[in-house]
Amino acid sequence: MPRVPLSVLDLSPFGTGQTPADGLRASIALAREAERLGYRRHWVAEHHFNPGIAGAAPHVLLAAVAAATHRIRIGTAATIIGNYSPAQVAEAAGVVAQLHPGRFDLGIGRSGSRGAVQTALPAASQDRVVDGLLLPAARPFASFDSDRFVVQARLLGRAEADAERFADEVVDILSFFDGTFTPTENVSIHVTPAEGADVAVWIHGSTAGPSARLAGELGLPFGANYHVAPGFVLEAIAEYRAAFRPGRIAEPYVIVSVDAVVGETDAAARRLAAGYGRWVHSIRAGQGAVRFPSPEEAAANPLTADELAVVRDRLDTQFVGSPDTVVERLETLQRVTGADELLVTTVTHDPTDRVRSYELLAAAWSGRATPAEDAEVAASVSPDWSIRLVRTEEYERAGEVTADAYLSSYGSLSDEYVASLRDVESRVREGDVWVAVELGGEILGTVWVARPNRPLAEVAQPGETDFRQLAVAPSARGRGIGEALTRHVIDLARERGSHRVVMNSGPEMTGAHALYAKLGFERLSEREGLWEVQPGRWIELYTFGYDLAAEPAVAAPAG
Repeated sequence: MPRVPLSVLDLSPFGTGQTPADGLRASIALAREAERLGYRRHWVAEHHFNPGIAGAAPHVLLAAVAAATHRIRIGTAATIIGNYSPAQVAEAAGVVAQLHPGRFDLGIGRSGSRGAVQTALPAASQDRVVDGLLLPAARPFASFDSDRFVVQARLLGRAEADAERFADEVVDILSFFDGTFTPTENVSIHVTPAEGADVAVWIHGSTAGPSARLAGELGLPFGANYHVAPGFVLEAIAEYRAAFRPGRIAEPYVIVSVDAVVGETDAAARRLAAGYGRWVHSIRAGQGAVRFPSPEEAAANPLTADELAVVRDRLDTQFVGSPDTVVERLETLQRVTGADELLVTTVTHDPTDRVRSYELLAAAWSGRATPAEDAEVAASVSPDWSIRLVRTEEYERAGEVTADAYLSSYGSLSDEYVASLRDVESRVREGDVWVAVELGGEILGTVWVARPNRPLAEVAQPGETDFRQLAVAPSARGRGIGEALTRHVIDLARERGSHRVVMNSGPEMTGAHALYAKLGFERLSEREGLWEVQPGRWIELYTFGYDLAAEPAVAAPAG
């Protein structure tokens, strides 16, 4: 089974002897490294009143993460809906998405009630092993501090009915982004800057409950929490897939979260992860996550037998070891769950060890085993430019770059065709125009991509991601921009749940075909159709397609 992309879930933890500022700065540094290493996403979590976690305001933190990175997708996993009004959630996401378009994932989680927390998760009678994957029985929380939970809920403005309003509030959030919200008072409301923002909405859940069903019914991607509730991940995914109806995406898409620590050796990794049991126990006892203990502190203060029983399921499902050890366990998790993507969260006392863990994992997962291969990947990556949606003031320049690329490659073209290449303003009404841009603002390349379920050409079929006019400015060729834009289209297709891309010719298509072959994608039969390029004038259009079933590894996209 081909390896799926890896992403990062970051809690902004900090250890003993460190401060919340240290945890936040470490998160921003980790995001930069995750982008360099080729992880697809950097998501932040939302945790309140935890002595050892600084990630309490994810939307604020994401603004800083976005400003420090160029292309990696950013998002929340998850925004806890009961802590805000739906409008506040949409507005906060909209602010960051408007400033950094094409990169924002809004993950939404359902608030738990007091009773739900006290009973924790539904009890499983015994551990299960499915095709090599451990699904442990749930452990009860340890003498949970319910008074503390009540105080926290009051401070966050939560109410018992929050969970029951979840579905309606998610629908409202979607309508805020779409500009279709109509209040019961029948007055005109525009939720600025959410309206029109390019935000991908996800739902996260731990069991086969309302969250999984709602994600399926609304046609949204789903985050299944193996790292929070490992015993129920298969049921949650099955519930989502059974309820799925095409919506924001055409096919089900599941990301599965997992705790992992990678070291140079199994023994080194176990030492780095030694404080994890004490850290998880503090959460399950209702104290909130403590500052993560150092390996020496963990050795000096081991868990008692009773404490160990409370966290045994989380310890047994934390993937700890050398790169080969962790990769083997991740492959099992992917195979058994059918995950389209894996979301890795790593906590260590020293932030440097955390970065190194992600670095070792990325290299092992992508198979970059030799210095020569690492150098080849590094040579295709530049921190000096990024990929984003075209801006209104850039329409003319983007059109010039596209036309110049075609003219330099194909020589003479009709005036009508060149004019159509320059007409970015019309194109953005039909699809999205993505541009590769230098830090100084110079446009280096363009690609036109259909919006979900809206093909650019008649020969594209429902559910396929259609793209055109892949072009690189003649002066910018040789910098890996064409490959980066091609990989970007692949990422867009997968995020939409599409497993096929179709395209026509273009200056960079030879390179695109070579990349698809390199990644092992199956080329589909060519399709022929007619396209009306102006009233009464039709041309023959040949469309090429690829099946993306052979997903590339985590290797970083260029740029």
